[in-house]
This record gives sequence, C-alpha cells and structure tokens, in this order.
Amino acid sequence: LPNTRVRLRSALVGGAFAGIVWVLSGYLFAAVVGNSDRAEVIYSSFAAIIAAMLWLYLSWLILLTGAQLAYYHQHPTALRGHEPIDHAATDSAGPLALGLMWLLGKEFRRARRNTSLAAIARHLDVSEERLSAVVDTLQTAGLVATTGEQQLIPARDAHAITVAEILAAVRAPPEQWPGLQDSPLPALLESLAQRTTESVAGITLADLLKGEAPPDSSGY
Repeated sequence: LPNTRVRLRSALVGGAFAGIVWVLSGYLFAAVVGNSDRAEVIYSSFAAIIAAMLWLYLSWLILLTGAQLAYYHQHPTALRGHEPIDHAATDSAGPLALGLMWLLGKEFRRARRNTSLAAIARHLDVSEERLSAVVDTLQTAGLVATTGEQQLIPARDAHAITVAEILAAVRAPPEQWPGLQDSPLPALLESLAQRTTESVAGITLADLLKGEAPPDSSGY
C-alpha cells in the first residue's frame, strides 16, 4: 500500500497487530450490533447502513494504526518526536553534515546503494526530520544528490568537496539572530568561522575517506 519499501519484519509486526485487533473488534462489534434492538427500532432499515459505516470507520482506524506501528518499527528514531528546526545550522549540524558526507562517500566507493534517508538516520542514530534538514541544506549547496531510487550520493567527486564547504553550508549566518546585531557576538562568530575554515583548509572529503586529517582540524 505505501509508496515506499517496507521491511518484512516491520510489515509482520504491523500486520499481526492490525489483524488481531481487527478480528477481536469484529466479534465485539457484532455482539454490540446484534444486541442493539433499540437502534433497529429507531432507525429501521437505516440501522444496517449506520452499522456498516461505523464498522468501515473502525476498520480503517485499525488499518492506519497498524501501518503507523509498522512505520515506527522500521524507523525507531521517529519516536523521538518532532524536532523544530528552522535552519539546519544548529550546534551539531557541522559534525552531522561531516558524518553524513563521510558515510555517503564511503558507501559510494563501495558501490553500495543502501544510502536512503532512513538508513543513514539509523546509522547516525538521529531522527529523519533532523537529518532531512541537513540533507536539504547540503543539496542546495550542491554537495548531495538524490538518485531515482531515492538514494543519497555525493554530488561531486570526493576530491572536489572540501571540509570547509561542508561546514560553511550548514553554518548559521549571523543575520539569523537579529536581536544580537548590536552585540559583539556576530563578530565573534565570524572570527570562529574564519578560524575553522583556516584549520581545515585543504582537507577534502577524499582525505577523510582515507583517514587523513591534520591534528589542528579537531578544533571545530
């Protein structure tokens, strides 16, 4: 039914739950309707139509509940709830973006294709909503692309993607906090960003994939 790939185990969990609840609800609903002589007297021939509509509503409610259970079984990180993100640039956006690009580069070199948003979110142990915000930002910056099979891949060769580009793509601009424009914080943030850029100058995604990075690049 859903236009997505569902793991067999998740489908069995949701299907078993919905099936058991549907059968038990059927017995209970039949017992209630069978003993509702009062409704039959009041509504006459319309009683069967009303009962059918109620049963249809209840059946769809059970079906959607089972589908929701299957979704959360397949995407356990979604249980963390919604994380309000207006911009991908949060305190952990930089490390998350670097981890994402490193995984995509590694999987691409191994010719693997299990790099969907859900698979990467499980691997990084973050919610899909949070990861999606970072992916959207990196796609806008031309660093991540999506295949026809909805798999994430690096948009360019690993030698042509620098760490500075990745960090700059998810860095929050000083204008994001207009209430702090009169404070020294914008200048301080700009200085920190400049130091970060200088500390990772020349490091590419290919260097990260080879495990090469200078000691001073850990200051981020």
